[in-house]
Amino acid sequence: MKTPLLKLTPFLRKSLTLLLFLCLVGGLIANRQDMRLKRSGWSGRDNDLYHLPSPQNLQRLSVGYRGVLADLVWIRALLYAGEHFSDKIGSIRWLPQYFEAVRALDPKYRFAYEWAATLNIYNRRTPTRRDMVESLRILDLGREQFPNDHYFPYSIAMAYIFEINLTRRDHQQLRQDYKAFCKKPVPSALSRDQLIRQTRSCMKRIGARYLMEAASKPNAPPYIGVQAAGLMRRNHTNNQMICNYLMDLLWRANQAESVRKIRERLSLYCGSKKTKESICREKQFTAQWQKQADYMPRVVFGHLVQREYFRQLEPFSPLKPPQDPCVTRP
Repeated sequence: MKTPLLKLTPFLRKSLTLLLFLCLVGGLIANRQDMRLKRSGWSGRDNDLYHLPSPQNLQRLSVGYRGVLADLVWIRALLYAGEHFSDKIGSIRWLPQYFEAVRALDPKYRFAYEWAATLNIYNRRTPTRRDMVESLRILDLGREQFPNDHYFPYSIAMAYIFEINLTRRDHQQLRQDYKAFCKKPVPSALSRDQLIRQTRSCMKRIGARYLMEAASKPNAPPYIGVQAAGLMRRNHTNNQMICNYLMDLLWRANQAESVRKIRERLSLYCGSKKTKESICREKQFTAQWQKQADYMPRVVFGHLVQREYFRQLEPFSPLKPPQDPCVTRP
């Protein structure tokens, strides 16, 4: 009796069967993608631009190893962008599809959000309004996925303040922009230049709100909060809103330089008696915090010591002289 040259174990037979099945599925998907491209009018070299299964099919093909497959797709996306970025037309039209594939496999692939949003705008071709909308969509997805990261709301703010170009829009499109960004009907008598100026002012107010959100994140640099307050003031935002925002930011700041700058803006924008009293209390608290426990965040220390100014203060009464040294007599 002859002995078989190769004796397959049950595990090896199952593995080979699964491998053949995946190769067959992959071939069918690639063939289907080719047919879709040809029906769309893409042929020749353009067919090589996009041979990527849908996110749903990639999830099935990963057989549980989504992180590994996300790395492979990410490498392919980098090669694709690098290969076509130097083209005269800057043909990277399939970039959003690569991003969606990576996001479907690994939603926490943070750099993919940053890379796709940036490259979609900053490439060799002039970005269109569609490119800007797509970039904002990607940044907003990153903002939802990484709620404690200041990068995404800050980048959205910069897009509204600096990146969205209104000068190429015709009068009808500008009216649509005004309605979308200002959230009110368009005045009938506005000229093109007036429409651009007022729409930009509304866009800057939107940007300021995103800056306020970015400033509240744990990893935010100290300058963002001051930048937001200055932008709100220049665009005629309610002064009390600015003062409340800066005061809230002051109590949460941990860096000495940030505290100093916020105090300066509060004194400049909100020189009321109440503001001076609040800054005085904050200075007293900061001195105590630095003396006793500067190794912990100030907000945590404030809740631990439970100082009076963390609660609502009683109104000043002339019949009851204030014990608080920060409250001046009338």
